[in-house]
Amino acid sequence: MNLVGLQRRPGEYILENMNQVQATIAHHDFVLESRAIERTVGRVLPEPLTDHFVVVGGRRYPPKQVISLVTGLDRADFTTHHARRVLRRLGFVVGRRSDTDQARQVSASRGRGPHKGHEADLLRTHAGQWVAQRGLEVLVAADTPQEVLSWLERHDERADAMFLVPAEEWQAEGISPH
Repeated sequence: MNLVGLQRRPGEYILENMNQVQATIAHHDFVLESRAIERTVGRVLPEPLTDHFVVVGGRRYPPKQVISLVTGLDRADFTTHHARRVLRRLGFVVGRRSDTDQARQVSASRGRGPHKGHEADLLRTHAGQWVAQRGLEVLVAADTPQEVLSWLERHDERADAMFLVPAEEWQAEGISPH
């Protein structure tokens, strides 16, 4: 077991492994496991991102959505910073959407952005799924076009494109399988 010592207060250490952490959120104690989070969150489509995100199962989610789903807490009871810190301790990638990312997406949607290979790399994690995309940003990915349309309507979002990401390379190339 890969244990890490964390100092909570001067002289007080707790041990945790990288797949499980003890966390106090909104005055409630939780033992959170990365695999349990992946199972729980994997059944739910991500909500629209604002500034911060966490990557769970190849999808970007708002950190507060993830913590709320796994703890049952109201999102008003904790901060995004706290949610990001807990999720990072569990080994999840957390990030912040930067202005440069948004500028790159706008220029890409106008035809002046990165080459197609870059876009293919961004879509690779969504192979076999329907996606709604604005510029290079994947707004939502789901198994059916109806789920994507429902999500867009529910969140009052508009996409530049909606399409099925090929599951196999031969499908993307337009050739028949061997």
